[in-house]
Amino acid sequence: MSIASRFLADFYKLPKRKCGVARTRNLRVPARDGVLLATEHFAPKLPGPHPTILMREPYGLSGFATIGEVYAERGYHVVLQACRGTDKSGGEFDPFGHERDDGLATIDWIKAQPWFDGRLGTSGPSYLGYAQWAICDALPRQSAMAVKVTSAEFRSIVFPGGGLAVGLWLSWIQTVEGLKGNQMRTARRMFTGGIERATLRATMKLPLKDADKRVTGRIVPFWRRWMDEAIGSDEFWQPLDHTHRLGARTPPVSFTSGWYDFMLDQLLRDYRTLVDAGQVPHLTIGPWTHVNPDLQMESVRHTLEWMDAKLLGDASTLRNKPVRLWISGDDAWRE
Repeated sequence: MSIASRFLADFYKLPKRKCGVARTRNLRVPARDGVLLATEHFAPKLPGPHPTILMREPYGLSGFATIGEVYAERGYHVVLQACRGTDKSGGEFDPFGHERDDGLATIDWIKAQPWFDGRLGTSGPSYLGYAQWAICDALPRQSAMAVKVTSAEFRSIVFPGGGLAVGLWLSWIQTVEGLKGNQMRTARRMFTGGIERATLRATMKLPLKDADKRVTGRIVPFWRRWMDEAIGSDEFWQPLDHTHRLGARTPPVSFTSGWYDFMLDQLLRDYRTLVDAGQVPHLTIGPWTHVNPDLQMESVRHTLEWMDAKLLGDASTLRNKPVRLWISGDDAWRE
């Protein structure tokens, strides 16, 4: 147990840990085109077979390592992987463009590992949720998903109402690009408003295409590609839309979001798609924004409850009613 995992478990009031963890760093999972994806494996030091939880993310492996350790301490193998072109993964980061193929290659790699027992969960918020939807129709028979503040398609989030969400995506570029280099500096800029101030300055100048250089000091290839190819283009966005993968055969899904999250409408669309297909997903919506700490706490706790129920067959801590909503007028939860 690390200091970080103990603090997180105590702060989130998580179930007691079951075991220690063996962490294997510097793994390289080959994508289908030969690009190597930086991966870490957290293995529970506990006899017997155990399910696996996969998290694929573009924000640097260290940022989710504590979560991986916490899950592993409670009896899960955890595979944490940096998306193509982020952290130490090879290739160029092209948002949304490679998550299907790279995710499928990672599933193949997991299936070939001696510790994999056939049970696979996927978890994570925002971009990590999109990476889950990209492979949701290819998961093994016994699988489960925990998606948070996310969407199966991002065109309507990049272009809400048809207009480019310039501030959101220039801020995101600074976060993703910054985490490749000085992570402490980037974190400081996130919490002190430095990213927002740089975004405001960059959007006050034209051409907008050069805004990537104004906020990062260099050309960001995917931003230029968006400016040239993504605006008003069905052809660009169609292969990146995974809503058609949701249906009756989708593994059990738990949704978590906040009333003030900018992806809430899309998450509710995905939830309704599964309900209309005859599924009974879980849905939790609280008085939260996209990065609210209470939302993160709820997400981790409910992920463990969900995976225990769907992968371990232990529903003792899972609530009976599938929908839990915060009603602001009453300042109370309703199920």
